[in-house]
Parts: sequence; structure tokens; C-alpha cells
Amino acid sequence: MGGADHPQHRTKVGCEHRQHLDADSAGTELGEPALPKVLSLLYRRSAIDQQEQIVVRIDDDLAVRTHYEELAACVSGLLSSSGRDTFGQCPLSIMIGSTPRRSRAIVCCPRREDRSVVGCPDAAWGEVVVAHPSQIHPVSDKLSDEAAVLIEPLACCIHAALRGGATKDDIVVVSGSGTIGLLTIAAVKTFTPPKRLIAIAKHPTQRDLALKLGADQVVAPADVFQRVRFATGSRRLESMNRSLLLGGADITFECVGRADSLNDVVRFTREGGTVVAVGMPGEEKVDWAPIWQRELTVMGAYAYGTEPKRKARKTFDLALEASPSLNLEQLTGPLFGLGEYRDAIEYAMSAGRLGAVKVAFDLRRLRI
Repeated sequence: MGGADHPQHRTKVGCEHRQHLDADSAGTELGEPALPKVLSLLYRRSAIDQQEQIVVRIDDDLAVRTHYEELAACVSGLLSSSGRDTFGQCPLSIMIGSTPRRSRAIVCCPRREDRSVVGCPDAAWGEVVVAHPSQIHPVSDKLSDEAAVLIEPLACCIHAALRGGATKDDIVVVSGSGTIGLLTIAAVKTFTPPKRLIAIAKHPTQRDLALKLGADQVVAPADVFQRVRFATGSRRLESMNRSLLLGGADITFECVGRADSLNDVVRFTREGGTVVAVGMPGEEKVDWAPIWQRELTVMGAYAYGTEPKRKARKTFDLALEASPSLNLEQLTGPLFGLGEYRDAIEYAMSAGRLGAVKVAFDLRRLRI
């Protein structure tokens, strides 16, 4: 990491500065922005967030965009020894190991008092990010880089679990076992353990990890109605298009964000039950008739902040405390160099089928 103390070797663009850059400045090496209380954070690893990315092929080239216009990241990295402070990001994830002169920290999106997320910087795939001190969360030596990179999505899932508020008498279903689904399983089991926790998973690696993280039962998507029926003593009705349970799960966490999953969960969640939308949906076609007829409570769970059900503690602090016992590093990998971004994106798009969960960039040997 030598050379980090030389500003001319860094590229740091804050949110408010990005909008003033025009096309002529693309690829230009920029100096440090004149921001108050700014810490440089040097990346070492970045986990690609499949939930937010859309990859489109244009003339055999990869064009990448997200619902937020850019791929972003919650960054775990090294704080510069210059004594200045940091401004960071959210949903992707980058990390760096520590040295005697630097301490490790995670950087996340800032939030206002009303819990809305303030815009995040968009340099998550560079070598350095700029962050405000309020976004920095120290990382314990007990937590590896591979685990630290998942603290931000874990915080999102803890927030979702607390929103759902399962009790020891509830049957809970988590639909989807990608990064968000698996971390939701861990969060529910840790913070709101139910009577029975059922996970829906497509691939063998996902099934194994779901059990390790706390699921009592893992079912394939094609079997979910029958398995939830048996677990809850419900009656199953068949229609032209989809099944419907009379009865069903007390609380369902929808962690996929696609129409098929959304339409299923409102049909196997019991009358008066709760559906928590955790996965990021787009403009999906969902039949509202079961929601209306079954008088379901449907709520979103977005990001993190302070948790009223935990005496207003910060979700990030809860995630940092819970993470050492969860062995989160088992979810991270394979690792790619930043220059291998095409291969990394291609791999991430088929991560489940290839036996991976959180594909990551490894920048720990990068010198800037």
C-alpha cells in the first residue's frame, strides 16, 4: 500500500463534485477534493451486488447500470494515516486489510434523522474513496476482510428481521437464498428466532449455507407450497395458474424481488400474515387479489439506521456484534482483480449456479 500518502496518486471524487465533471474529464487523474474532515480510504476488496446490478450486452461489450445509476459499495478498508476523516458508499462492497500505520473500518451510506439514505459516492470500483466521519465503523481484529465486506448487507437484513418481528410461535419463510436471503436467515435466527424457519433455495451451495446459517428446513421453489402446507397444517387449493394455501406462513421475507417470487409469497402467507419485501424489486407485475382477500400486511425493509425495537441502537453496531459468530467469510468468493471486472461481473450473474454467493474484487496487493 506504499504511495498512499501522495495525493497526486489518488483518484477521489465526492458526490457533490461528480456532477460537475463533464465527458472531457473522463479518465483524468484528479487531485484530492476540498472537502472538510475527509479521510482517504484505500480499497482492498469489493463484493459485487447481484441484487442491484443489471448487465446488458451491447456490441459484445458489457454495459453496467443499477437502479441507482451506478454500482455502489459498502466499503471496508484502511484509513489513511494522514489524520483526516472519510466519505463512503453502499450496496457493492470493498475491503482492505490493516497495516501497523492504518486501522480497518467499514464505510456506509449516511442517513438523515428521518432514516432516508443520503446519496452515496460512486467510486466503489476505484482504489480510493472519500467518506464522512459519520459513515465510518471500526472493524474488530476478530473479523476477517472476507466477513467485513458483508457487514453492510447483514445490517440491511437485521433491519428487515426486526421489521418482521417474528416470535417464538411463528412459522417463518425466507424466499430466496442469495446474499440477502442467506443473511436474512442469519438475522432472523439471531435476533427474532421463530418456531420454525423455512428457506427456499435453488442451488446446492445455497441449500447448505441456509442450513448452516440457521434454517430448520430448506425447500426447492417447486416444492414450497407443499412443504409450507405440511409445516403449517394448511389446506392447498389449485387454480389454473398458481396454488393457494388456506393458512400458511405467519411471516415471509421476500428476498428475490421478482414477480414469480412475489406472487408466490402472497399465496402461501396466511390470512392476516406479514410479507416483508427485502429484495430489491423493479416494476414487477403482482396480483393484488390475494393481498386484499387475505388482508396481508406488506412492508418494505430498506437499508438500515437505528432500531426502535433495540433501544434505538444503530443497525450497523448490531451487525458488527453479531457477525463474528456467523462465519460470514464462507459467503465471500471467488476473488478477482479490479482489472478483471468483466470476468467478475459475468461470474456474479451466474453465481448461484456456479456455487458462489458474494463474488468480490481483491485489491489487497494494489499499490497506489
